[in-house]
Parts: sequence; C-alpha cells; structure tokens
Amino acid sequence: MEMVSYLASVYPQVSVSLHAGELTPRLAPQEDLRFHITDAVYTGNASRIGHGVDIREEDDWQGTLAEMARRDIPVEILLTSNEQILNISGHNHPVSVYLNHHVPVVIATDDQGIERTDLSGEYVRLMLQHPELSYEDIRTININSIRYSYLPGPEKEQMLVQFKESLEQFERTTVKRERPFIFTVLPSFSREPQRVQDTGVVNGILIKTGSW
Repeated sequence: MEMVSYLASVYPQVSVSLHAGELTPRLAPQEDLRFHITDAVYTGNASRIGHGVDIREEDDWQGTLAEMARRDIPVEILLTSNEQILNISGHNHPVSVYLNHHVPVVIATDDQGIERTDLSGEYVRLMLQHPELSYEDIRTININSIRYSYLPGPEKEQMLVQFKESLEQFERTTVKRERPFIFTVLPSFSREPQRVQDTGVVNGILIKTGSW
C-alpha cells in the first residue's frame, strides 16, 4: 500500500482503484480481516474500492465508512462474484451497510465471462436479494456508474445528461404505470431461458430472471 501511495504522489493525475476486503472469516483468520479496506482508503489513497465485503470485520469500520462518504469514494459491488467465490449474498452482503452510511455504490460484473453474468443480471440480483432498496436507490446507483467513472469531465457530463433524459423517459412511460408488467432479463450472450430461476416484484414491476 505504501508503494501505491508513493506512485499516487508521483502521478497525481492517475486515479487509484483498489480491490480490498474480498475475504470472509471462512477464508481467512480474523486478524487478517481487520485492515484491508482501511489501508486502501487511508494509505493507498484509493478513489474507488472494489468488493469491500468484509467491511464489518475491520477495526473502526464505521470510521472508515465515514471517511469514504466524506471523500466521496465509491464502492464497486460485485454480487455474482461475491456469491460464487465468497458465498456471501442477500442480507449477509454489506451493500445496504454502505448505502446506510452514505457511501456511493456502483454495480459491476467483475469477471463477466467466467461468472456468466452481465449488468442486467447484476441489477436483477440486486433487486431480488435486497428488497429493502427503493427505486430511488436503484436510480442513484445507475447514475453513479457514470458519475464515478474515469471518463474525461466533458464526456462524463454529456453522458450524465443523456442518461438522465433516458431515465426520465423511462419513468414517464414505465415506472408510473399502475399495473405491474413482466421483464424477462437474460445475459446478452443467451437467447432463450431454460427455466425461470427467480421472480420478484419491485416497485410494481414483476421481474423474471432466466437461468444461465
């Protein structure tokens, strides 16, 4: 981490994204879970944190979350990866912990080809496994994917304007409907679902996910 910190001081124009906290007590002893995310934030000067699954195992984890919120450091949430590799999902996953502590959240796929998922699948998994999230939470997370990207400033601003216009159109024609309707969500590389894997109703929208 000290080397990362040194390089960040030499090349301050380069953003630092660090995967940290991709561990659980099942995989590592408790003493090895106490510092990874904290070190990435304070020593590594990370501008993004990937995974962050074991945040509640760290010393002064609430202080670390407060620092992430203060410095506007987002956490990349990788639900399929965390479930497949760490066996962490649903209420055991800290995505709501980050949101409740005002840390920006971004949804990502991690190893898309290996884990047979895409962003659509990740958002469906998010909604089904975390029904406590509101539509506004999902909306903000979508916008965060652009807001906290490493795109150049003008390009980022243009994309944010375009995306918000698309969201507003979606909300006028879809979200405000009184009757629920069906979304069938499949990864881009799959043509037909073999079976229905899971269903759920989120803000009046019935979500069906095909197996992959």
